[in-house]
Amino acid sequence: MEYRKNIDWLIQNINSDLNINYKDLYEPMRNDECPCGSGLKYKKCHINSQVNWRKVDSIFYNGKTLYEDMKLKEELLKTMLDIVMYLKENIKISEEKGIELIDDLFKSLDQVFKQLQKNAPCRKGCIACCFQPIKLATIEESRIRNIISEEIKKNIKKNHKETIKRSKIPISQINKDSSRIKYAKPCPMLDLENRKCTVYEERPFACRTYFVANAPDICNMYDGKVTIYKNQGYQELVEIVISLIDETVYGCFEPKTLHETFYRNKTFFNKLKLIF
Repeated sequence: MEYRKNIDWLIQNINSDLNINYKDLYEPMRNDECPCGSGLKYKKCHINSQVNWRKVDSIFYNGKTLYEDMKLKEELLKTMLDIVMYLKENIKISEEKGIELIDDLFKSLDQVFKQLQKNAPCRKGCIACCFQPIKLATIEESRIRNIISEEIKKNIKKNHKETIKRSKIPISQINKDSSRIKYAKPCPMLDLENRKCTVYEERPFACRTYFVANAPDICNMYDGKVTIYKNQGYQELVEIVISLIDETVYGCFEPKTLHETFYRNKTFFNKLKLIF
């Protein structure tokens, strides 16, 4: 798909979302828990904020609810619209400008997902989601490469060796223990020992918007069926904007996984050593 040819369609969809007149807004009572997730009663938190909320009943396994802050959603949509309008007027931009646009997009996106994830079971230190093939755009790869240190390079090398090692584990053993953290292939950027992302602030879009509704123990099951949050306005449209930025910077959009991107060169040089 050539995203530049569909800019007008994208602008129309963003404007359509901006102009929706929601009929299902949630109006908390004074003594209800505030939808923002602070743990305070509404009367002691957002009652005078003039923020509108939408409620999705019992999305999480424990009965807790996901609340949308409509002001944050509007700000994200406006940020996307500003970016797309700029790209419509500029058929070619530098990588530096592309990274600047991604930074603006992620700044707004992070605020939205910080709110959406308030009642999610995901917690710091749970790395079960860091063992899957995460796709990223070339502009996201460039953001990461700009901050890679020697320490991070050592971590990538270590994880690459661990990935090769784990690829040789018999499936019968994996099925018996059923542990993603123990047997699945780690993300190149995952610090396994300290259970954290080494490029957290520059992590890709897919990581920024990922959270689940199921019980946490299911996530670590090797073949566990997790319930992932998905939303067109928050994810599909944002992904298209990222694709458009990529295409405007590099002339095409060819996403790759983190594994392919950061293990690729090492594998190539290892093959050269064998040849010569």
